[in-house]
Amino acid sequence: GGEVLLITDACFTGAGRAGGTLLSDGRAWVPPQATAVGRSVQWDAAQANQVAGPLEAARHGAFTYFAIGAMRGWADGQVTGERDGVVTSEEAQLYVQEALRAVGIRDQAPSLVGEGAAARTLASGAKLERAPALASMALDAPGGAAPASAAVSSTASGTSFGSVAAISVDEKLREQACDDDAKTKAVAARGTRLSALVSAKEAEATAAWATLRPGAEACVKLLDSGTRSDCAAKVEGFVKLAASAQVTLTAGDEVVTTACGPRTRTFGAETRSVTVGELGAARDLAARLRAASAALAVASVAVPEPRATPPSESTSLTPKPGLPEAVDAEGLLRISTDARARVEIDGKARGTISEQAEYSLPGGVRLVRLTAVGTGRSQATLVRIDPGRSTGISFQLK
Repeated sequence: GGEVLLITDACFTGAGRAGGTLLSDGRAWVPPQATAVGRSVQWDAAQANQVAGPLEAARHGAFTYFAIGAMRGWADGQVTGERDGVVTSEEAQLYVQEALRAVGIRDQAPSLVGEGAAARTLASGAKLERAPALASMALDAPGGAAPASAAVSSTASGTSFGSVAAISVDEKLREQACDDDAKTKAVAARGTRLSALVSAKEAEATAAWATLRPGAEACVKLLDSGTRSDCAAKVEGFVKLAASAQVTLTAGDEVVTTACGPRTRTFGAETRSVTVGELGAARDLAARLRAASAALAVASVAVPEPRATPPSESTSLTPKPGLPEAVDAEGLLRISTDARARVEIDGKARGTISEQAEYSLPGGVRLVRLTAVGTGRSQATLVRIDPGRSTGISFQLK
């Protein structure tokens, strides 16, 4: 079930890497083309009738040097132009072919054959190397023929540097510059889109607060606790949304223009938090609404300290004989007001008073409402009546 990759840097010319012949009679034998079998892949330095030449600058066979480099990461992105941290056999083959031509070896064509030959993964990882410049390794090959080919018919031996020349990598450098430019422009375009979403969300929050705030401010002055509670809930809802506001830019492509033409970069989804400037004011208003509700929804009122008074002005009561000191026993409620007002206790009218009146009531929580006769101004509160004791409450209805 295993996979085999056979890499061969050899040929059938009979010439050594230094240029001299390895055969006494100078003749080379070329066998039939071999074919990979099963799940094996065969990667050869040259075709059966070609020379596998040297790369003197690297002191290596040219194919060996570039094949090893390809698997160290030099070939990453060779097919698509995008480095993805994986080197495939197709990328390695293409890189070696172009590298050989770049250094002047134009009559050596590596061969890659076998089942799934192009799809094999040869290397992967975040530490793959980038390819070096090849100019310093270039060969001078007049007429397009590499020195390695000439060595087949030569009987001379030794090393010659007479054919060393420069090679142009301008096109590669141009493509590399365009890739870098595309990346910079695409990131900037992506950032602009995300900033626009943030600005739109901030504007949406500002508009919502401008709509909500006037009514919520007015609610602070309301005596109707039910309406005030609705106002507080809406303001607190805004606070919750503003505190967790964010925007998400979905995954997609950015197409930018470079000197080499259009380039496309793909990005994943990105989320950014939104700072809502009105959050502080909303929290303050929510707190004021809660405080106003707490001030009116009084669960009990403090009982004045006992004082010596004539019997007719007594501020304490004694429970009726036979009645336990429970909620059905009575207490005394003393109401004072700064305006002539109608009195309702638990929804039942108790007449009109001016300044002060007292009521004997069963113990428990009572809803007391006063409405000014002249202005119609109303105020209500909850009062706890304690059996056998007096409770006082004051209303301002000017």
